[in-house]
Amino acid sequence: AGQPVPEGMLLCHFGGVGLWGDVLRATLWPELRQATIFHGIDLSAVVRRHGVHLYRHMFRPGHLSVPIASTWLPVLAILGDPRARYLRLGIDPERFAFRQRSMPEADRPIRIITVGRLVPKKGQELVLQAMAQRPKPLRWHYDLVGDGPQMEDLKALVSKWGLQDNVTFHGRQSHDACRKLLAEADVFALPSQTSAEGDMEGVPVALMEAMASGLPVITSHHSGIVDLVTDGETGMMVREGDVVGIAAAMDRLESEPILWDQVTMAARAKVERDYHLRHNTARLAAALDDFQAL
Repeated sequence: AGQPVPEGMLLCHFGGVGLWGDVLRATLWPELRQATIFHGIDLSAVVRRHGVHLYRHMFRPGHLSVPIASTWLPVLAILGDPRARYLRLGIDPERFAFRQRSMPEADRPIRIITVGRLVPKKGQELVLQAMAQRPKPLRWHYDLVGDGPQMEDLKALVSKWGLQDNVTFHGRQSHDACRKLLAEADVFALPSQTSAEGDMEGVPVALMEAMASGLPVITSHHSGIVDLVTDGETGMMVREGDVVGIAAAMDRLESEPILWDQVTMAARAKVERDYHLRHNTARLAAALDDFQAL
């Protein structure tokens, strides 16, 4: 106690960091205000592991909870903070050149890509299973970019289902390499699902980047994705774990070429309007200024 109070406020990303910030406020700077940005895992798996009272002490006067998805507002209310303020994060769309996709010519495969850790939450296994159920010969090729604990299990499934000629594991790639692979792809898939441990997404940045790049997306009704994607308007959405739904979305893209123009243009506009990093940073700064002035 007795330490000079720093100017401004304490801004913490993720609930766990927020708890450490709360300790600093309680022991050194009781007058300092704090904002904690909640993303996803910190309000799902972490709460399941540690209990619903985990953040209760942090939700005292001088603290602002900022979830990045509207989905988390009722969760925070249950955990003890009904005054949370939903604010979006985002990307810089200017870094992702928009290329209008269309149905590839019949003499080449439709390349579908997922960029993300190879973990159950990301749903790569669901895409493989959907491909395995489709009629042969299979026109689709699946590019998996990323590394993770499911790598060997997913490779075993590829072998089991006879997809060796239709799947490429690229492993971990640099950001520039990822952008090149995205530029070469036709469709982006991220059918996220809640893991066995309760881990959930926030709003996947990879999904925003794919939409900004002009890729039609296949994703799921999961967590903050519902704020970003509207089924049939800015992407194709399925229920969590719905393999049949993923296959049906692939069929729809293959049979309704007009969707490619409509969905991709609307998706780019959605990212520019609601998920532009510069605009949302300004909104966050304004919200923090308002909170500081209370």
